[in-house]
Amino acid sequence: MIAVKILKLETELDLAMLQIKATNCEYAINALEVCTGQGVDIIVSYDDDYFSYTCGIVAFERRPHEGICHPKKIKFIDEQTIFVQVHGLHGLLGHKGAPIFDSRCRIIWIYSYGFIIMNFLIH
Repeated sequence: MIAVKILKLETELDLAMLQIKATNCEYAINALEVCTGQGVDIIVSYDDDYFSYTCGIVAFERRPHEGICHPKKIKFIDEQTIFVQVHGLHGLLGHKGAPIFDSRCRIIWIYSYGFIIMNFLIH
């Protein structure tokens, strides 16, 4: 079981500090590889009561900062960061930092930034 408590919430910055308590869960398993066409899943909360699930498809496995659309809008990420581009995820406020899972429930990325039809994840 996993319990999450919101310690600090800054809606203008789209930022939250969370305290996570997990029982019977010693560690999170990370996937080491990703591939184009792979399905991914995200579960996020719009507020304290409602959760949303969406799935997407990997469009590009590894793209440098300067090789993605609208890189100037992603100023908070180091220019050396390699992104994974995914189509079909939410791209709404409040999802930055959310873990993205593969079909085997392994954490494969962290949600970074979304546009209308494209999402960028940090691997």
